[in-house]
Amino acid sequence: MEFCILGLLLLKPQSIYQLNLAFQNSLSLFYQASLGAISIAVKKLLAQKLIKIHSQQNEGRKTKVYRVTLKGRSHFFEQYKQPLPQGKFEQTILARVFFLGLVLQNESRLIVLRSLNEAVNQAMKKLQSVQQSLEQFTVAPDLLTIFKYQQSTLVYGINSYQLALDWLSALLKEEEGSK
Repeated sequence: MEFCILGLLLLKPQSIYQLNLAFQNSLSLFYQASLGAISIAVKKLLAQKLIKIHSQQNEGRKTKVYRVTLKGRSHFFEQYKQPLPQGKFEQTILARVFFLGLVLQNESRLIVLRSLNEAVNQAMKKLQSVQQSLEQFTVAPDLLTIFKYQQSTLVYGINSYQLALDWLSALLKEEEGSK
C-alpha cells in the first residue's frame, strides 16, 4: 500500500481523503484500501520520513496535505528493483505498471517490464510443472470431485499468468517501439 500512496503523492500532493478517493476511483480494480488502512500507511510513511505534511488553507480551515520527500521519491523508484512478493504477486505487478509512467527514462521502463515479464514467466512455469506432476497422480475415486475443482484452480492460475504475459509482452513491444 505504501508504494501506491507514494505513487499517488508523486502525481500530486493530496490529503488523506483525496488519497482515499484515488484508491476508490483508480486503484480499486486491483487494490482495496479503507480510509483507516490508508491513515495507518500514511503514519508509517511519515515516521520513515518518506512523506511530509504540508498544511493548506481550504475555505477557512487547515487541511493536511502530504508530499513526497526526496527520500520517499528515491524509495519509490527503488521498489521497481525489488523482487515481486509471492503473496501479492498480481497486485504488485498491477501497481508497478499503473505507476510506470512516473519512470521517466524509456530504458528504465523497459528494464521494469522485462523484469515483470520474467517473474510472471517463472511463476507460470512453476504452475505448469505442478500441473504435469498431477497428471501422473492417481486419485482415489471418492476424492475425484474434490481433486477436479482443486485442479481447476491451477488451470485458472496458469491462464491468469498467460494473460499477464500477453499483456506485458504487448506493453514491452509498445515501449520498445517508442525508443
